[in-house]
Amino acid sequence: MIEKATPAEFEAWQEVELNWWAKKQLNFVALATLVQLSALGFMFLSFFLLSLAFSS
Repeated sequence: MIEKATPAEFEAWQEVELNWWAKKQLNFVALATLVQLSALGFMFLSFFLLSLAFSS
């Protein structure tokens, strides 16, 4: 059977576990966004360079 947490246990869990992730979440999202945009930029750069290399 699952035991329910007391309000004090929940507050302690929120302070130790949840707040850490909440504070770091924006950094993780920003880093992932930069990686995605960099990959998209390199892809377009590759298309452009390939079109120059193989155009008549």
